[in-house]
Amino acid sequence: MHKYTDLEKAFMRDFIPGHTYKEIQEAFIKKFNWDIT
Repeated sequence: MHKYTDLEKAFMRDFIPGHTYKEIQEAFIKKFNWDIT
């Protein structure tokens, strides 16, 4: 299981309201270079 960093948590807290899970996932991939399959 991925352990979220404080930076990631702050990003999620700011971004999540009003966005779908898929949008959040795509934003994470762009921002943190995640390879989520």
